[in-house]
Amino acid sequence: RVILALKVPGDDAAADRAEYRDLTAELYAKATAILDNPALARPDGRPYAPAVLDRVRDDALLQVALADPAAPGTVSSSEQYRELVWRVLAAERAELLAARSAGAYTSRTLTRAQHALDLQEATFQRFMDLGDPG
Repeated sequence: RVILALKVPGDDAAADRAEYRDLTAELYAKATAILDNPALARPDGRPYAPAVLDRVRDDALLQVALADPAAPGTVSSSEQYRELVWRVLAAERAELLAARSAGAYTSRTLTRAQHALDLQEATFQRFMDLGDPG
């Protein structure tokens, strides 16, 4: 009743997505400004490898792509990304289990790989949760 009396607006998922999209575009612009700076250098003064710059640029661009909702009747970039990442993680996990069964690697190496996969999956899930407005 208090919320109604104060006329507090409710959640608007479409508005939240649009606002998030605008913010990620601003963040990408800032990232691009840093990456395009000709004076950009590592702390020791040496330049970053072009492959590293490209990877960071792609990661920043991915944030923008995932914030952009799909047109009606299409599958969004974020949904396609989510599907493909889960598919890759499942395949890697299956391969890890096969390697464990084959006994081709030490338990130390298998455990290290398991932890890396778990971390990738947790990080991905957290990333996707942050992008979901509700």
